[in-house]
Amino acid sequence: MAVFFDVLMLDETVLVREKYCDRRKLLSRMLTFDPNSAILSKAFHLRLNPLESAVDLLKRKFAAAIKEREEGFMIKPANSPYLGYHSWMKLKKDHIVGLGDTLDFCLVGAGFSAERERDGVIALHEQKWNVYHVGCLVNKLQVQYQVYSHLSPLIIGR
Repeated sequence: MAVFFDVLMLDETVLVREKYCDRRKLLSRMLTFDPNSAILSKAFHLRLNPLESAVDLLKRKFAAAIKEREEGFMIKPANSPYLGYHSWMKLKKDHIVGLGDTLDFCLVGAGFSAERERDGVIALHEQKWNVYHVGCLVNKLQVQYQVYSHLSPLIIGR
C-alpha cells in the first residue's frame, strides 16, 4: 500500500514554497484513494491555545497512533513551506524513554547444518554457513555502566 504525505511538484509547477496546508488540500483533491492500495496520511490540527488542551490532545492521538503500530508524527506548522526555515519536529515512541521498542541485535556466530542444507536452505553468497546465531542486548545500561566504571580509574600518562 502507498501512503501519500505531501505534493512538492505538480506538472510543471514547483510547490515547495507553498504552505503545507495548501499542499495537503491539493493532494487530497488530486488523488483518488483506495484503502487497499493508496491512502492519504492521517493528519489533525493541534491548536496551541490553551496549551493544556493541546498537550492532552497530542497525548491521546499519539497513544492511538502507537496502538495502531504507526511510526510516529511529523509535527509541522500549517503555514510552513517545504523549503527554507521551518520548525518541524519528528515525534517517535523510540524518542521517549521507556516507550521505544528498539533492540540491539548482533551477529555472534555462524555455522553449517547439513540437515538445513538438505531441507533446501541455501547458503548466502556461496558461504558454508547456513545457521546464524544472533544475540540481543537486554541490559544496555548495566553494560555501559560496567564498561565506564572499569575505564574510569585508568590513568594515561607519558
